[in-house]
Amino acid sequence: MGIIDVMIQLRRLSMSRLALLAIGLAAVLLAVTPSDVAAQGEEWRMENNPYQEDVPYTSGTTMNPGVVVEGVRWNSFTIDVTEDDVPRGIATVDAEVTVNLENRRSKSARVLVIFLLEDADGNPLERIPIPQFKVGGDRVKERTESVKLPGNVVRGTSRIYLFFEVLQ
Repeated sequence: MGIIDVMIQLRRLSMSRLALLAIGLAAVLLAVTPSDVAAQGEEWRMENNPYQEDVPYTSGTTMNPGVVVEGVRWNSFTIDVTEDDVPRGIATVDAEVTVNLENRRSKSARVLVIFLLEDADGNPLERIPIPQFKVGGDRVKERTESVKLPGNVVRGTSRIYLFFEVLQ
C-alpha cells in the first residue's frame, strides 16, 4: 500500500475515527519512551558470584560495569573528588564513592562492593570497601560513601579492580 492509498483511506474515515486513531498512535508513542529504548539496547553480562574484574578508569567518570550477579545489576559507579585542587603528595582529599545497583529479584539481597585503585601497571594504591548493604527486591539502590584519599593516589589511579558479591 503506497502513501496515496493511505491518504485515501484516511480521508474516508470519519473525524471521530480519525481522532481515535490519532489518540491510539499517541498512546503507543508515549508508552515507548527513550529510556525504555535505551534500556533495551544495553547489554548486560551474566557473571559468577562474586564478580571480579580489572578495568581502566579515569577519575571522576561514571562507569557502568554492565554486569548482573545473582539477579542484581550493577548499573554504575563514580569516584568523585570533591576538591578542585588535588595535592601531589600524601595529603588527603575528600571523595565520594557512589554505587548504583538494581535488584531484579523479588527478594532482597545483601551486597558487598570493594574497589582497589591501581596505577597503570596494576600495582595497588588504595582499597575502598563499601560496607555491606541491602537492596530490596525489585528496587534500585544508590549508596554513597565519603572517603579520604591521598592526593598521589587520586593522581596515580588509572585502573580499578572491581569486586562485587551478592550475599545470601
